[in-house]
Amino acid sequence: MKAKRKTVKKKKPLKHKKVSNGVVLRMKETIMTGTEYENKVSKVCSENMYPLIFHNGRVGNKVPDFINQDKKKIVEVYNPVRTDEEVHARLLAFHTKSFKVRQLVKHDLTRPDWEQFLAGIIGRFLRD
Repeated sequence: MKAKRKTVKKKKPLKHKKVSNGVVLRMKETIMTGTEYENKVSKVCSENMYPLIFHNGRVGNKVPDFINQDKKKIVEVYNPVRTDEEVHARLLAFHTKSFKVRQLVKHDLTRPDWEQFLAGIIGRFLRD
């Protein structure tokens, strides 16, 4: 007589799941990330303690890249996905709401000394 083999079904480990009242909730960490160029500007602002906040609030119907509400200043960062028309519409929306805007172009962000260069540009912009 052949002996029956027992098959054991392996349980999959829970992947950051939490059960609450019969409902499975997935725990997810939310990290706000920007483009490569926005991350460069964010790094410079953080290291130099510049009072600019990334993607915070709306001005008109647009969300600025970096904003200082108190001084009414915005730093817009080059984005290869945006068309010239979109860039123009963004700048116009900010200017009509009386914000001063400093636009950083690709050349500003790809220089070999970009950190030092951006720190100077943004610092001067915020002081004026």
